[in-house]
Amino acid sequence: GTALNHPSQGATQLFRRRCSNKELREIMQNPRVHTGKGYKKRPKIEEADRSGYSEVEYIDEEADYRNKLIEHEKEEEKIAEKKLMVLKKLKVFDDERAKIALEMKIKKDA
Repeated sequence: GTALNHPSQGATQLFRRRCSNKELREIMQNPRVHTGKGYKKRPKIEEADRSGYSEVEYIDEEADYRNKLIEHEKEEEKIAEKKLMVLKKLKVFDDERAKIALEMKIKKDA
């Protein structure tokens, strides 16, 4: 496995299984390289458990990326909802301008 000081996660370890010699060389040259064969151990602390006891949860590298994708999709949905709300509020102003423009056109044509 490799141990790195991740910029946002702090100290991390990534373990890889069944790597070829080529992949091992790549890992040694760049420990951050993603092989798709990695997993990491992270403490799993239950909210309800106040005793400080923690167990280890194994996170597969692929599963980790899939979970991140799901999180990003949820964030995108929230942003889309916010954008829709702003667009609805802007439509009120657009409708008012269109009404004024129509009134001006009617007065001009009269």
